[in-house]
Amino acid sequence: MTRDFDAIELCVDVGARVVIHAQIASFYWVTTDDRRTGWVPCSHICVDD
Repeated sequence: MTRDFDAIELCVDVGARVVIHAQIASFYWVTTDDRRTGWVPCSHICVDD
């Protein structure tokens, strides 16, 4: 399977809230409160229920 892939890695501050849109391998595709989008390592995200 192939798909288009955007390799933008996003820097986020500790405590920043993001919306997770997708997960591929060990990265989440997220959007920040200020509307920046990119990939963040899953190990850097704490998911609230």
